[in-house]
Amino acid sequence: MKRRIAINPKLRSGFECTSHTDRSATEMKRWWRRPFILSEEYSQEEWESMTRQDREKWLAEYPTGKRYNVRRLDGGAWDRSTSYGFFPTIKQAMNVAEGLR
Repeated sequence: MKRRIAINPKLRSGFECTSHTDRSATEMKRWWRRPFILSEEYSQEEWESMTRQDREKWLAEYPTGKRYNVRRLDGGAWDRSTSYGFFPTIKQAMNVAEGLR
């Protein structure tokens, strides 16, 4: 069975700030070298507090207002997952994540 890429998986609090040596065996087995995608967008309040120039820059890079961050827990950093880039579409992010499997 083909393993799917997780999109916005439920990660425990502190997942992105825990030394790999302090992670449980279960967490390491589940996430080690398994790519996942986190979508990110500004809340209405955050959007309104940004300058016009910052909003325009964001939309130039991410026309839908959302970006997709491909990540993988693989030792690229000692205490968090490694980022493999930000992408304007889920399709682009999926292509990169698939290449990391």
